[in-house]
Amino acid sequence: MARGYAFRIEGKMKSVLDKIKGMGTLAIPKSIHTLENVEFVFGPIAGETKDAWLVQCSHAFHPPASLLEIREAEQQLGFPFPSQYRDLLQITNGARLFCVPRKWLEQTSPGAMHTRFELYGCNELVRMNKRIRETFLGAYADDPEYQECRQLNYMAFCNAEDGNFQSLLLEDVLNSQIFLLFHEFSYRPYDMRDAEFCYRISDSLTSWLELIQSSGGWEGRGVLTSGL
Repeated sequence: MARGYAFRIEGKMKSVLDKIKGMGTLAIPKSIHTLENVEFVFGPIAGETKDAWLVQCSHAFHPPASLLEIREAEQQLGFPFPSQYRDLLQITNGARLFCVPRKWLEQTSPGAMHTRFELYGCNELVRMNKRIRETFLGAYADDPEYQECRQLNYMAFCNAEDGNFQSLLLEDVLNSQIFLLFHEFSYRPYDMRDAEFCYRISDSLTSWLELIQSSGGWEGRGVLTSGL
């Protein structure tokens, strides 16, 4: 990849992350949730716009990962990370975006926050993707169609809750498609045989972050978008 192109992508990504870092509220669409519903889950709102209820939030970013940390994580998983996620790791080694208090969490664990987007750093990438691969291999060990498949063709990078993940396809090193990975299918590999199960969210990591930022933190979760 030409370094000029890489610098443009990394610069654009950092710009979007900086915008997210400056956002102090999560925007919940009025078309989906009533004020009563929002206040039941989060307590009093911080404000509103014409189209959304606003709930106070915070974000947590980590120091950048070193190239050595990235290479060691890639070696443990057995594949190179998509280039855009390498860029992200060199900006922040994982992040928690749009962390919001929930009334029931506050009652049981004062100060606890719910994280809408938990992006994994190097250690979490290794741990979660090894666990996903083990689950897949255990579920399909006796399936003739998948007996020769020892390596998945995606990388889970963000917690989508309920055992699901936002994931990056590994087929295009420049612009990896992001899709929702379902636990119901035991994380089977998303090649052409599984196209019907591949729920696309965005065409690249940068455009996914832009979607999150432009929607006030609401979009980016695929079919889970409507839930609180």
